[in-house]
Amino acid sequence: MSENLNKLFSPVRVVEEISANKTLDVYDTGKVFMLTSATVMTITLPAVGASDITGCCFTFICRAAPTSPLWGGGNYVIKNTADKIIGTVQSSTGGDGGDDLDGDHINFAAGAAVEADRIEIMCDGSNYYAYGFCNADGGITITTD
Repeated sequence: MSENLNKLFSPVRVVEEISANKTLDVYDTGKVFMLTSATVMTITLPAVGASDITGCCFTFICRAAPTSPLWGGGNYVIKNTADKIIGTVQSSTGGDGGDDLDGDHINFAAGAAVEADRIEIMCDGSNYYAYGFCNADGGITITTD
């Protein structure tokens, strides 16, 4: 009986594939997004400062390596236009994938990002905090306009 209850109430995360532009809202919190587009796409984060944004978290995983470069960034772009992304990205080579204290965009860079590169984002109501891991230096970058 307890085995069935454990299955019923297990902390399963919702996984959603993204292959086109998407705007997230607070109801997307906790989801794992698999990035699969063959073309440039942009994912827009909810605006910080809203009363219900505190505690929102999102995970993005590269399921298909981006191949179409976007001017100034990568194939997959996660954006927040208010200079509110604070984060760091580390690569498996020990190098720095990218750091920023007032970023606007997180880029999965064409030609550098590969399958399984990932970034996790958490909001405290005022800022987004991003922590990423990639295979190659520059696979994921955090940039400011």
